[in-house]
Amino acid sequence: NIDDMCVEEVPPPPFHDVTFNLDARNIIVADDGIYMGGGIFGSAQGVAMSDDDGDGIWTAVVNLQEGTTGEFIFLNSPGDGGDYNGRTENLADTACATGQYNDRAIPAFDADNLVFNYCFSVCNDTNTGCAEAATRHDVAFTVGTANIDVGEGGMYIGGGIMGHAKAFAMTDNGDDTHSVTVSIPEGLGGNYVFLNNPSNHYWYDGKEDLAGLDCADGEYNDRYLDPVAEPTSVSFCYGTCDTECAMPNNGIAEFPACFDFEGEAGLEGWSFLDLADGTVGWELASASTSSSAFEGGQALYHGYLPGDVNYSGLAISPQFNTSGMTDAQLSYTEFVQWASDGQDAVVWVSTDEVLSLESENLTIVAQGISADGYTDQVIDLPEADYVTVIFQYIGTYGHSWAIDDMCVEETPAEPNFVTADPN
Repeated sequence: NIDDMCVEEVPPPPFHDVTFNLDARNIIVADDGIYMGGGIFGSAQGVAMSDDDGDGIWTAVVNLQEGTTGEFIFLNSPGDGGDYNGRTENLADTACATGQYNDRAIPAFDADNLVFNYCFSVCNDTNTGCAEAATRHDVAFTVGTANIDVGEGGMYIGGGIMGHAKAFAMTDNGDDTHSVTVSIPEGLGGNYVFLNNPSNHYWYDGKEDLAGLDCADGEYNDRYLDPVAEPTSVSFCYGTCDTECAMPNNGIAEFPACFDFEGEAGLEGWSFLDLADGTVGWELASASTSSSAFEGGQALYHGYLPGDVNYSGLAISPQFNTSGMTDAQLSYTEFVQWASDGQDAVVWVSTDEVLSLESENLTIVAQGISADGYTDQVIDLPEADYVTVIFQYIGTYGHSWAIDDMCVEETPAEPNFVTADPN
């Protein structure tokens, strides 16, 4: 007998939330993170994975219909949906590689089997992850940028073991350096490079040029990171092998550079220092505000009052960069009163980047008090990266000394007189 016979639609297989866990502690994961892509997931950025607790295990939950077959691959920080080159795990010649591109196969799953564990670029039992958890160390990378103009997009570290051109964005520290800390598996080393404002992840414009330098390595003149054995730090000046950038030379480099000491900002850039009892004595003054009788407007001035002060005051000029000059000279007009009562007047020149009063690079270029009245002075200056002029007043109840119309400039060329031929 035949009973309860039915012809009906077979219910479709159910859908399940399938969990994929990827142990990526054996690689450097760049800023863009880990994705599942290719095959049934479409692009290189098909499914974004997350590592919320930062333990190096990346997770994605994908709703799939039971019985789904096909291929997929894990990718490290693809820059866009088509960025497979160098981003996919390498499964070539392993037992789990399948299809034209050596992808993985979607595992068989059902309601009782919904969690699968993987190890990046390793063919393993899908329930174990990596056989051994990699030891990782933080490496702090710093690049000095005082020697360049950093573009609007900022600084990056990329290429080589780091990934694409925008693998890790670096933080601007506000002191002409940028830095980022990267977690790197122990024993891993290789090439990397710093980039200034790269246009995108695949275009290496802004890559520092190390060609011909001792620190250049590999086909692309990148830097090389030794295999990491412990937490460490790495510091370089962009585009150089130096561990830090020299401070930029902000000295005056446009000449003639002249000071007429007029106006409220007449002493802008100047500094003052006392070497005796604490009273500097130098000021911006005019004939009406001092006991001197110099003519015209304002001047850099040192008087002799109060009469009981032991003066040894320095007036220190802004710094000049005369390295590009052919024959640098200092010229100024000085006005002196009561010269016979004075003790000394000294003009020093320093070629140190940071002024030191004990340096052998601090030399006397003029000494002695000029006669009363006006005297035009011309003094030869060195051609150097850093030149500072220092006027020193020494005395107690002595002379008054005014400096005006000071210029640092090229020595004028000698006139070339041509005598007419009497014939």
